[in-house]
Amino acid sequence: MVLDSLLSAAGTIDPLTEITWGGARRTGLKAVSYTPFDNNELIGIIRINQITGQAIPKNNEQSAQLIVKKTLYQTSTQQLKVGVSGMLWQFQRNLGLFTLGQGGYYSPNSFQSLTFPLEWLGQYQDWSWQVQAEFGYNRAREDATPLYLGQPDTEQAALAALNPITQVATKTSSDRYGLRLAIEKQIANQWVAGFQATLDRSANYAPDTAMLYFKYQFNAPSAVSSPPQPVSPYARF
Repeated sequence: MVLDSLLSAAGTIDPLTEITWGGARRTGLKAVSYTPFDNNELIGIIRINQITGQAIPKNNEQSAQLIVKKTLYQTSTQQLKVGVSGMLWQFQRNLGLFTLGQGGYYSPNSFQSLTFPLEWLGQYQDWSWQVQAEFGYNRAREDATPLYLGQPDTEQAALAALNPITQVATKTSSDRYGLRLAIEKQIANQWVAGFQATLDRSANYAPDTAMLYFKYQFNAPSAVSSPPQPVSPYARF
């Protein structure tokens, strides 16, 4: 599920035409390379996806990311790391609008970012935590796109009403920053409780998420993960 919006995640119904559209689904491949050396880590990530949905065009997505981390401080229970991350990301189509036939998910035709993360990992008795802060710079290009993709009748009605039928191209650049907190605690012999919260801030993009979760270990005493490993939700609200 592409969870950017209600339209992309679940789809919706146009009240005039009664057409259902949206419900985008991402299918593809992800390759990760991890290389530790001295007190450093080199991580490479490549993603290739196709996004499909109901009454919306197919969209191809590619991204490549390179991350370098250096451990500044380390004990048997704590680590402090600093790093740099560069990312290239692109979509075949700009389907980020919410009009009939659009996808409702962020899909820049070109996106570049340079980010500097700081990470603190720790574990103490039956607690574990991960705190991340990052700042950086983003640049994005979104090409012009029809407002009513694959809907010629709606497009003609918009023209007759002297309404626009195309979203103009845009280019944006901005500073960005983000914060992430994850905590786990063992609360019983086979139970672990966890909490995760994130925020991300850049131009026209400001999501906040929070999640409380519980993990149960079958047939063995449970233990906190270090770093915390939140469950993967099927959907978010």
